[in-house]
Amino acid sequence: MKTLGTSNFLKYYIAYIFPLVLVSGVLSYTVYRQDIRSFHLVMENNEKQVLDFQKNIITDHLRSLEEDIEYLVNLERSKQYVDTGFNPEIDLTNIYSSFLKRRKVYSSVRIIDSLGFERFRMDYNGIAVTKTSDKDLQLKGDRYYFNEIMNIKAEDIYFSRLDFNYEGGKLQIPYEPVLRIAKLFPDEKENGIAFIILNYRGNDVINLIDEISSYSFGKTFLQNNEGLIISLDASMSMEKTKVMDFLETDKGKLFIQPGEGQLHLISGFLTYKRIKIAEEEKSPEWDLISFVDISKLKAQTKDASIRGIIIFVILSLVSLLVSFFAVRNKTNRIKANLVIEERARIFDLNPAPVIKTSARGKILSSNIAAKTILGLTTTPPSIYNVFDKLSEQEINHINSDYINNFEYHIGQNIYYFTSIREIASGLVFFYGTDITGNFKIREELTNFQVAVKQSANVIIFTDLEGRILFANDAFEKVTGYSSKEVIGQKPTVLNSGYHSNSFYKELWDTIKRGKVWAGEFYNKRKDGSYFWEKATISPVLDNEGKPRFFIAVKEDITEKKEIEAELITQTQYAESARISAEKSLIEAESANLLKSTFLANMSHEIRTPMNAILGFTRLLLEKEMLDEDKEML
Repeated sequence: MKTLGTSNFLKYYIAYIFPLVLVSGVLSYTVYRQDIRSFHLVMENNEKQVLDFQKNIITDHLRSLEEDIEYLVNLERSKQYVDTGFNPEIDLTNIYSSFLKRRKVYSSVRIIDSLGFERFRMDYNGIAVTKTSDKDLQLKGDRYYFNEIMNIKAEDIYFSRLDFNYEGGKLQIPYEPVLRIAKLFPDEKENGIAFIILNYRGNDVINLIDEISSYSFGKTFLQNNEGLIISLDASMSMEKTKVMDFLETDKGKLFIQPGEGQLHLISGFLTYKRIKIAEEEKSPEWDLISFVDISKLKAQTKDASIRGIIIFVILSLVSLLVSFFAVRNKTNRIKANLVIEERARIFDLNPAPVIKTSARGKILSSNIAAKTILGLTTTPPSIYNVFDKLSEQEINHINSDYINNFEYHIGQNIYYFTSIREIASGLVFFYGTDITGNFKIREELTNFQVAVKQSANVIIFTDLEGRILFANDAFEKVTGYSSKEVIGQKPTVLNSGYHSNSFYKELWDTIKRGKVWAGEFYNKRKDGSYFWEKATISPVLDNEGKPRFFIAVKEDITEKKEIEAELITQTQYAESARISAEKSLIEAESANLLKSTFLANMSHEIRTPMNAILGFTRLLLEKEMLDEDKEML
């Protein structure tokens, strides 16, 4: 194969790579600058959107504050309580308790008189509402909001600044930001004699801000109308509460215009937006402020630099590869030709038959195996001349489907052919596989299945838990249950209650050890009748000798059991008759012996007096005797 010389290869390679690397550097620097600019734009827009979202959420959250204070002031019970000089008999507990629990956003509700004394107070901690006893009520006349409330008009609603809560003159820890909403109870002269005040839980606002801050690149916090930062962040100490102090590196340079805007500072990037919390003219205004530290910007610049370097390296590598493949182009074409030749050789030497045809079935080429197996001494005009035993339906499938499979008998062998149609060219390739061995195995399996299914004996397969996987026809004939009824069930559906638990335990212990169990069952059919069956249960083991499933082969021996029972009964009867006959014989022999003994005794006892009688009789007959002797005899 002809190749380029080394020196020519290097010159050609350098001529390609030098301008490509130069272009890669320019592109990488352009991407780096664009990356930095894009990040700044994304950051600016993101911080604006975060603050807009926070503003909308807070505004919606605080929208009902005015309605709540108006509701409490106009309650008839509230008016009666104030008009009667804070009459303790007018109970506000239930009404105010229900209000606090329902709204859940207020920490307390108070009624304060014109001197600053708390007359009524209820507190809510988020779980329970408690009423403050009279002795614990406080004087609030020295608090800034008292004087501000007493100077408003009766129709106005007062909003305090958002600050931290004081109780008994002490700052509450943990910090609890509070917004106070108040309204006067007017007397007949329209002068306030008392006012009701709600302590809004500033934590809810801060929590909302913190939740949404997760979408910000930096830190978001709230500044009240006096320039104090209101935050639950413990890292922000009470001494560092001014925005000016918080941004130490920009001290003396920060000036926030009313409304909204963004500032680029030495220490970072600042975005702010002003919120008016209610429609009241004197409603306090807050500033939502997002601050992205300069370290974030530097990190992004570093990331952009790394990305620029990576892009430069990638483009340079691509340039190297492009140059390399340009030089190797001719070599690759030569190799491609060699690959085509090799594929043709592999196609010809493939031991399986392979045939290529046109879209209309004309044979274009075939390998040696196809010629040998199919007897293609000369190339037939059409594939259908080769597969002349195919049905019309199979031919239609080959013509219409992109992939089709069929079996074809060639002599004693069976081949499985797959035809694949190329979408673009329409060419069809036929690949054959000799499945004669598989076919025989499949035929044997089919015969086995038929034998099992049609066996006169009951055959069932169960899993390791005893659930029936298969039951043959004999099962339904013997038990009355169809296979559909018992698949998934356990053989306990046949349990008659005859056998003990130990009987079944011994059975399961045997087969789970991989041993064969043989025995007899006295079971119950579906119709309630009982029957005997002889069973052999064998485990089918895996390669490790562990049971995979169980096979039970059972034979109905009910009739055999009945014959055995009848034979046993007849045998017992014959034995009883034999014993009775032997007993009668013994009794007869005993009676005969008694008779002989009796006759012997009788013969002895009778013969002696008879001899005397006979003797005396002869005497009387033989000689004459005196009358006295005769009378004596």
